[in-house]
Amino acid sequence: MLSQAVQGRMRASASWKVSNVQFDPDGDVILVIPSQAQERTARFQVSSHSLCLASSVFRTILGANACFEKGNALRYRATSSPPIDITLEDDEPKALALLLRIVHHQYDWVPRTLDDDQLYQVAILCDKYDMQQVLGLYLDQWIPMDTEAGGKISGDRWLFISYVFGREDLFMQLSKELILTSTVDTGGSLLSPPPMSDIANDRCSFSPYIPSSILGM
Repeated sequence: MLSQAVQGRMRASASWKVSNVQFDPDGDVILVIPSQAQERTARFQVSSHSLCLASSVFRTILGANACFEKGNALRYRATSSPPIDITLEDDEPKALALLLRIVHHQYDWVPRTLDDDQLYQVAILCDKYDMQQVLGLYLDQWIPMDTEAGGKISGDRWLFISYVFGREDLFMQLSKELILTSTVDTGGSLLSPPPMSDIANDRCSFSPYIPSSILGM
């Protein structure tokens, strides 16, 4: 028989495999994320109450005082009625599923570590929906406070990650690094150096999610 710790790690690994997931079987909302590439469209049944507690953005859309169409539909929805669909066109489903696990207190499904790309995708959604605060101690596991720039922890994506999650020392280190290593192309666009893991590739434009105020643009 597998130990609880092993079962937890298996669930955390499976949390990145998503399609149709009931985060709350009695949930009144289904978040629909259209298919990307060859993946299936994801449908997540969730609690609007949990979303509103976790995110000021969802609270504006779905809360008791919301003036949006979906909020009004929820307000007058009968208990016996099916959940209301809300389509999220641009969201990365695996990163969103991870946040929804935390929001719905399904902590055994939350991985203890994330790779760079997973962190970046989670940061995009936390910034979009104002959900940084729900990460709690998981953020300290994924990015310890004493994390320093260097090696794979470099480049514009890590700049964005450190900005979203309030890692000020790391943000300052990465800012100085990018000031020294970035260039400008003939069209005036700012280019970042390729990541250490892909050093053979050419320079590329900065992450579009970094606020222009940070880049001085």
